[in-house]
Order: sequence, then C-alpha cells, then structure tokens
Amino acid sequence: MKKRVALLVVVIVWSYCSCQKEKYDTINEECINSYIPLLEQSTCLEGRIAEYLFQGQLVYLISEGNCIADGTTTVIDHECEVLGFLGGITGNCEINNEDFCRNAEFRRNVWSFNWYHLYDFVHNGEHISSIIAAINDKINNK
Repeated sequence: MKKRVALLVVVIVWSYCSCQKEKYDTINEECINSYIPLLEQSTCLEGRIAEYLFQGQLVYLISEGNCIADGTTTVIDHECEVLGFLGGITGNCEINNEDFCRNAEFRRNVWSFNWYHLYDFVHNGEHISSIIAAINDKINNK
C-alpha cells in the first residue's frame, strides 16, 4: 500500500512539473533581428543581446557596449515592448518596480559582436585576410 501511494505521489509531482513551462520557449526572431543592424552601426563597435529570466518571463537586454560612460541598456520583453533601461547616469537597476540586477537570471547570449577582439586575432597572426575583409566591409557599409 505504501509503495502505491509513493508511486502515485511521484506520478502526480512528475506530471505537474512536466506541465510547468516558461511562457516563451523560443526567441521572437523578428524582434531580435530588428536590433542587430542598430548594434552593428553603433559607434561603440561592440554590441550584445542577452536573454534573462525576469518576473517569470524571458526578457532581452540590448546593449551597445561600454564606450558611452552614461549609456543605457534597453530591456525588452518577448513581444518587443520596451520594459525600461538599465544603467545610465544614475546606474538604474529597476525594471517594473523590481531590482533587475539582483533578481534576473542570465540565460544566454543571443547575439554579440566585438570589433576590439580583432586586435587579438591580428597580433596572434590568425585569419588576417578574413579580418581585413571584415574591416573593409564594416568601413564600406557606414
């Protein structure tokens, strides 16, 4: 009898847990892709889109990088709605009346690019021709 009750409890807990999924399991690619050209054209020469779990939903941080001392990082939700901005002159960490910096859980980097890393490649003698081509493309696209 105890084995049946234990088995029943395990089955109930397992079925409950298997039904609990995050609100969004996939990226809103159209939304994310709309930010990439803006980051590529930034004067900061670096950019990142990172995925976090915050207030029970996946959110994305759109960051140009650290070249602007008082720059902000945009926080958007899955529907591409701006939730707020982090950083800035005040060092803001609050989104939707909650401390994002303490309560958000980093999930993954969705997209990133950093032109400063080319320095390392050039000085290590790796892939110089492809780096030069990439730099020329970047210069010609501006």
